[in-house]
Amino acid sequence: MGELSVIYKHILVAIDLGVDSAKVALRGAALARAYGAKLSFVMVEPGIGDSSLEEIELGLDLSARIQPKRQQMMAEFISDNVDYPVTGQWLMSGEMNRQVNKVITATEADLLVAGKHMDHRWFTQHTGQSLAGHVISDLLLVTLETS
Repeated sequence: MGELSVIYKHILVAIDLGVDSAKVALRGAALARAYGAKLSFVMVEPGIGDSSLEEIELGLDLSARIQPKRQQMMAEFISDNVDYPVTGQWLMSGEMNRQVNKVITATEADLLVAGKHMDHRWFTQHTGQSLAGHVISDLLLVTLETS
């Protein structure tokens, strides 16, 4: 086949550290290798908008307490599963579409790779809205087995 007509320069991979995240990470790394692109990862944790009323009333900010551990887990996941240089790792908190778009803008990523279960649930978190209608870059959905 001829030369690739579309060249991606920065690929952002959305993960959630679930069992299927390795498949998504490997697909992103393979694409980055094929294009000679930068590779970054983003994981979006639920923010206060996703917390229950009881958690808010009790003043529990769970994200502040677990963030260092989640960052370590994310770094270990990437180290264990990706054999391509990683430019950046972003652990965000809040509404997924908004946070992913912030990282896309900050990194100038031109392709987002995310997973999608065959039963139409979004892999990177269960949200009421799909990424497809809201991301500001190209989007590749990796089909995952339904659990």
